[in-house]
Amino acid sequence: LDYGTSSGYRLTLARSLARSSNTNLELSYLGIDDLDSYSRVVDPGNLDSFLRAGVPNAEQFRNAYSHTAYGKTRLHAFEVNTRRYCATRRGWMASALAGFRYMHIDDDFMFLSNDSDPAVNAEDIGLYAVGTENNLVGGQIGGSLANQCTCKFSTGVKLKTGIFANFNEQRGRFLNVPAPAPATADLHSKHSSTSLSAVIETGLFANYQFSRCVGLRAGYDVFIIDGLALTANQLDYTANQFQGQSFVNDNSSLVFYGPTVGLWVNW
Repeated sequence: LDYGTSSGYRLTLARSLARSSNTNLELSYLGIDDLDSYSRVVDPGNLDSFLRAGVPNAEQFRNAYSHTAYGKTRLHAFEVNTRRYCATRRGWMASALAGFRYMHIDDDFMFLSNDSDPAVNAEDIGLYAVGTENNLVGGQIGGSLANQCTCKFSTGVKLKTGIFANFNEQRGRFLNVPAPAPATADLHSKHSSTSLSAVIETGLFANYQFSRCVGLRAGYDVFIIDGLALTANQLDYTANQFQGQSFVNDNSSLVFYGPTVGLWVNW
């Protein structure tokens, strides 16, 4: 599965803690919706799968007409931080940050096996689906370093990192329907665990100030999240009486990266 690209959005509100203070309180939201993928192969009567053996009544996954795989990932994050600015020599400006962040990451996978042409009989199917949820809660520290290249243009680098408690869960479903007969298997599973996850957010940025209150910001961001339960590591290749994995595998990593552009306004 090739997940390609998806758009995301961030909104940050910051307020100085005092009129003459160089310390801000920041509230921020980040969302990346429906980073998805789709792949299909058709070879009537000749397609086998990793579920072809071991699962009772799994004939819809053998000698199939077509196989289709879907994947989808979503991320939503909220954070509250305090940031203190400190001007240094020769146009450099540094900041230090500390705060808390909550991240919610959904990952879904579905494998569909059509035993016959779906245009003729769309209900003659085998379905194997796995979904995971990760809820990360914890503290973070970081900062930024920027250089005022001209009176209107500046560039810099930023970094945030933290250790988070990850309350995760995985759900599985196995369905075998040899239509027009009723389903020979419709099994569900659900498991949860708690683990530790590490998050690193870094990037480069540039600001262009149109006026004292309005400017344009562009850059390149990278998110590295380790210690996640993702569907690729939950798939049960050796199921006997299928109940899905009897545990949650939370050793996966996820990387988001890409260019950013936005507007900032001071008042």
